[in-house]
Parts: sequence; structure tokens; C-alpha cells
Amino acid sequence: MSSRPCRWIVVVAFAAGVAAAQGVPQEIDGGSAAVDVEGLRAAVARHPRNAGLKLRLAKATLDRGETSRRGDLDRVDAEVAALFRETLELNPEAIIPLRAFTREAYYRRRFAEATDYARKACKVEPADVDVATLYVKSLAKLGRDQEAADFLLDWVASGLSPGSGAVQGLVGGLAARAEMRAALDAAFARRLEQAPRHILLRLTYASYLAEVGRVEEAWNEFRRAERDGLCDLIVGARHAFASTLASRAPEPAPGGGPPAGADVVELRKAADADPEHVGLRLRLARRLEPVETPGADPAALKAGREAALVEYLKAATLNPAAWSAHLRAAELLVLLERPAEAVPHVGRALEMFPENVAWRLVETEARLAAGDVAGAAEAFTSYASRYEADGPVRRMVAAFEARGAKPWDAFVAALEKAAAAAPRNPWIKSNLAYLRLKKGDVAGARAAAREAEEAGLVGLGGVQPHAALIDAWGLAKKAESAPAK
Repeated sequence: MSSRPCRWIVVVAFAAGVAAAQGVPQEIDGGSAAVDVEGLRAAVARHPRNAGLKLRLAKATLDRGETSRRGDLDRVDAEVAALFRETLELNPEAIIPLRAFTREAYYRRRFAEATDYARKACKVEPADVDVATLYVKSLAKLGRDQEAADFLLDWVASGLSPGSGAVQGLVGGLAARAEMRAALDAAFARRLEQAPRHILLRLTYASYLAEVGRVEEAWNEFRRAERDGLCDLIVGARHAFASTLASRAPEPAPGGGPPAGADVVELRKAADADPEHVGLRLRLARRLEPVETPGADPAALKAGREAALVEYLKAATLNPAAWSAHLRAAELLVLLERPAEAVPHVGRALEMFPENVAWRLVETEARLAAGDVAGAAEAFTSYASRYEADGPVRRMVAAFEARGAKPWDAFVAALEKAAAAAPRNPWIKSNLAYLRLKKGDVAGARAAAREAEEAGLVGLGGVQPHAALIDAWGLAKKAESAPAK
């Protein structure tokens, strides 16, 4: 249930920003819009304390070294490593060099060094799947089996681990050794005793049992997870792991499991026959949700959402730990213009997965719609502590503006407070730059965008300036040419 994909610096520039870059002067105050090695090298010489410029130069150097027939890769690697080390001196929390050194150490079999870098990286970016995976593997390579097992289950319990297939592969590799199997057995027993209805832990346990050949037990654990709410909520179907298990052994009696399809009538019949089955209730709710299309009847949309909401609320009552029931109920309540009722539900989901800050945008929208501007600003700042002013932020802001809501003063004040408390965090400053622009504060936006780059933020392909930096200079040119009011 990883919340977001990995990125070169946990950021991606947007097409609009990249297009705007064409109109940005080569020399940005305190930085540069150059994307070639020579231009970036000159920019680094002018601004030696700009971590983002160093990272952009490192990526441009790697790109040229990989494509040049005469490329001296040893020299390229040494130059890039030096840039990474210099970046970490400027910002010890810069995720790109931490990730790169984790990978280098692991694949060169320096596992103690890999765990050191990975541990630091996981604190900065808990959702980095590649680093977390290498951390578990490095611990196992060092024989620190219980630490590896505990970290793995902590990661799963956080909701930040990848889909069950990737976790199953990782667990299968770890379980090859008897010592690790003993560590995993102990860790699963302890965690499931503490949280018996934690769906992701139960699913991971089923994956582990399948990998060690205990398939009938795996079926039992999987079906227990289904009863607590496991399903494919994208389409309202049974979770795909059922097919994986069926390829190894038929599903045991009794019952043969719930219906595999997504037919509403079939699901309603099955849910009524087994009213305590949370997974069936969630699947029914998902299938009852109407598909919003251009020209859709507003009354029909409202009726469909209300019918689905009833089932989501039933599921949340049956298993308060079914986070997806709470989260989707909150989203529907906002759509049904009942935002005050939505706030407790998204809060419950976040109580279970506090590291999943991507959900803070749902909380932001719910609180703002309910009139809680201060709470919305606080929720948004939590999101902004880990992600730049990216697509979800821009869509949310556009939706606010479409409704006539412009809470930028409160949001900027909260971000400024967070930036003062975490001066090395580039993502907070990216969002601060973007929202200062929304307020018309061009100079303030430029300052925050430049500070974001200095802390290590980069853009498209790792060599472009980051999106907020492009916005600040591109939009400033337009604003400065506007007639005086």
C-alpha cells in the first residue's frame, strides 16, 4: 500500500513547469536553468553551497557518461560520488545521495555500510521502497535476522510497503534460511497478537505461509483477512492473492470463499448471507458507487454515493481497523457536502497509518470544506513535509479556487512555521514557494524556491530546475509585465 512512487529526489517536475522553463533565463538568482554538464558545472562553481545544483550536475554527468562511447565510467563514478558527498555535507538529509550510497554499498556487498545509509534514508523518506527493501536485505545478510523481521513487519504495518506481490517475493527470499524463518515466526506471532485485525499484516503472514509451503494455513489466514476487509477496492473484486493461492492448492472447504466477481446482485446476496464479512461489504460499497461522467444526473450521483456510503459505514463499524472504509467514507462525505462528518473518518485512517501523509490531502479538503481553515493548513503542512508542490497539490488548489476558496494566508503561515523548524526540508519550501505565488508574493516565492533547490530539490530527469523554481521565475516575468493597478 505504498502511498507514492520513488523519484530521483522524491519529486517529479510537471509538463507545465518544464514548458515554462523555456522562457526562464539561464541565470536564476542564486542558481541556474542550465541542463548541460558544462553549464551546471559553472553554476556549481558560482554557487558552491547549492545542493540541488550539485545533484543536477551529478545526474547530467551520469547521463553523459552512460551515453558516451568514450565515457570513462570510473572517472564519472568518482566525480558523481564526490558531488554526493559534498551534498551530504550541505544537507545530511538529502535523499538522492543517501539512496545512491545505499545501493552502491549493498551491491558491492558492504552490508554494514548499506544498513547505515539505509537507516538514515528511511528516516527522511519512509515511503522509499527501494531503500527499505535493501535495508531488510542488508540486515539479513549480516545475520541480524530479528532486526530484519521486525523492520519488515513495521514497514508493512505502516502501510508504506509495496503491493503484496513485491512483499511476497521479499518474504520468500528471506525465508530461505531457517534462522530467518524462526525470526519471522516470532515477529508475526507477536505483531498479530498485538493487532489481530490488521489486514496488511494478516495478508503478509498468508504470503509468508505460502512461501514456506504451508498453503492450507495461508488460505485460512487470507480468508481471515478478507473477513476483516481485504479486497480489491479499485474494482470491488476479490484480492488478487486468492488467484496466487489457487495456483498452488485449491481453496479448502467449507464455503469455497466469497464470490470472485463484482456483480452487485451477487455481492448483495453474499453480504446479506454473511453480514459480519467486512470484505464483502466493502466490495459491495465500491460497486454501488456511481461513475461520474459528463452530463451525469446529479440526483442519480447523489443517490449512488449515499447508497455506497451506507455500506462503507457498516464496514467501518464491523472493523474499525478497516482503514479503506474510513478513507472512502470520508471522500464520499466531502462529495456529498457533509465535510464535518468526514473529518473523524479520515482521522481514523491516519491514526492507523500516520506515516501515510498522502492522505493528509483528503483531510485538508475535508477540514477546509467544514470551515476549519487552521486545521486544513496544519493537515496540508503535514503533506508538504514529504512531497513537493506536485500534481495532487495543484489539482487540490485548482479545486479550491473553483469553489472560491483561497486560504493562502493561513497555509503560508503554517508552512513558514514548518520551514523554520525544518530548514533542510526542500519539500516544505517547494509548497511555500507555490502558495506564495498564489498570494502574489513573487519575491517570497523566489526566495523559497531557491532555498528548496539549495536543500537538494531537483526537477525533471534529475537535471532540470524543480517545478516551483521554474514557476517563480516564469510567473514573475508575467506578473512584472502586468499593468499597474
